[in-house]
Amino acid sequence: MRLDITVANHEVDEQLWQKIKSFIEAEEGSFKISIEIEKEEAEDETTFLLKNKKNRERLLEAIEDVKQGKNLTTFTSLEELKKSL
Repeated sequence: MRLDITVANHEVDEQLWQKIKSFIEAEEGSFKISIEIEKEEAEDETTFLLKNKKNRERLLEAIEDVKQGKNLTTFTSLEELKKSL
């Protein structure tokens, strides 16, 4: 027998595990449980940021700053960078 359950991540809760447990207890034998995670094709970070007006404005401003050499922080060593974090 095969049981396929498709759920969204927010639906995985104690109640779901209890339903699975009840199914297993009703049958005899051993069981193999496989979990498959399907992800929708993720957007890249830039596309995600460009969707929101404020994020888009800030991102484009930061790109312009880099082009003009403005508002940049430079470090002369890895240790200096670590200290700033």
